Amino acid sequence: MQPATCAPYSTFNKDDEYAFQGVATLASHTHPDGGVAQPTGYLGAKGLSVRKKANIPAQFLRKEYGTDITILGFPNEARWADDLVYPVLDNFWPAIHFGGLEVRVGEHYISRDSLRALLEQYSAREDFTAHLYFRAFTEATQTHHESLPRLKGVSLYLLSGDADLPKKVAMVRKTGMKIFERHFRSVIPFCGVFICRNDEGNKLLREMEPPRHDVWDADHPEKGANKKIETEYLGFVRSCVKKLTPADDAKVLSIPGLHRFLPDDDEAPEASFTPEDETEESLHRRQLPEKIEAVRLATSKRAMRRDKTTLEGSDGETAEGEGDEAREGAGGGKNAGDGGSPGTDREEETQRGLRSGGKGGCGSRPAIPVRYRTYGRNLSAGVYALNLQPETKRAVDANVLLWTVGDDQRAHADVVAARLVTGEVVPVSGGVIGPLHLVPSQSLRLEVVLRNPIKTAMEVSAHEA
Repeated sequence: MQPATCAPYSTFNKDDEYAFQGVATLASHTHPDGGVAQPTGYLGAKGLSVRKKANIPAQFLRKEYGTDITILGFPNEARWADDLVYPVLDNFWPAIHFGGLEVRVGEHYISRDSLRALLEQYSAREDFTAHLYFRAFTEATQTHHESLPRLKGVSLYLLSGDADLPKKVAMVRKTGMKIFERHFRSVIPFCGVFICRNDEGNKLLREMEPPRHDVWDADHPEKGANKKIETEYLGFVRSCVKKLTPADDAKVLSIPGLHRFLPDDDEAPEASFTPEDETEESLHRRQLPEKIEAVRLATSKRAMRRDKTTLEGSDGETAEGEGDEAREGAGGGKNAGDGGSPGTDREEETQRGLRSGGKGGCGSRPAIPVRYRTYGRNLSAGVYALNLQPETKRAVDANVLLWTVGDDQRAHADVVAARLVTGEVVPVSGGVIGPLHLVPSQSLRLEVVLRNPIKTAMEVSAHEA
């Protein structure tokens, strides 16, 4: 079986020490003695490198100080040198900058003197970011040095301001090799370099690395073994990143459930009840009049009542301070199917009449729990979009009611027309939409038109048709 990749490594250092190891990545296969053989194999003493000079094959034995990486079967293409310079710069720029590593690839000689020019040369390459981290290290807007309980002396160099900065930190050990990059949340665009160069901390981080040296794994060499070390350096980086945001004396108010009333245009239907020329945005906007006349809307007191229910999602903030993505967005929510809390006898009678549309009522039918999201499509025309998904285990035909919601009251929404995004007209009778065929785990998208164009938040209830 031919290996997918095979690379012998041979080293001779200034302490006159030799090391040799080969790594081959094969295909996983069933072992004759049972079980599945792993794809990675090492040429050495039970996975360890060969340290005796006499045991190293002559063709791989170095005569001068340095390291050879021999790639067997490497394709000899015209750009092979450029393709190797790229990863050298990306992964070893710290070691080259410290003066601990010099690399020759074909006609290219990479050293501390040529590093900056090469980084700028390769900065136009797709996904190449080493030049940004180099700038963060050499031109940092903030520098933090701290002695942590376990890792001891560590440093973090942060560069902020430019919009193209990736909001990531390059993790570097004493040797100067970039182990991996990690994303951190921040309002301010930034990039940074975390480095641990003391012997004690470097040893602890080295023990967290798998053979590929591409991550600091808290569960390596065994589950949870280095969780405290991971928590230690992540906490340090996060606290420093937060300092990038300037202090604001303005009072910040947290409004629970606000995200439920913000529009979500990402799932907006492709077409609207209104003509295209009215819905598409124009660069030449009309100037607003100096005075805008107010319009008084007629209200029906009988159709209004205090809603004593608690809107689900009122506590919509996580420990990280961000909205919980599991909850719905603008006008979104999740009903229990009951249409609201009970009011007076007269109010309840009025609501039953509204729900029924004069045909016996749908409020007495079994309730259907649904997830929903509503948002305005053309408020001047009273057009709203509705996404609806049942939380049932079977398909069901349902009649749907919309409710306009105020601070502590709500009223039946007078819907006069509805249609699916496919263009199919949906029956509307007495404000009741349906019947609609609801399928589990499938979102039904439609548009509705209110008799009185108003800007409002909405709730949705559904009952079996």
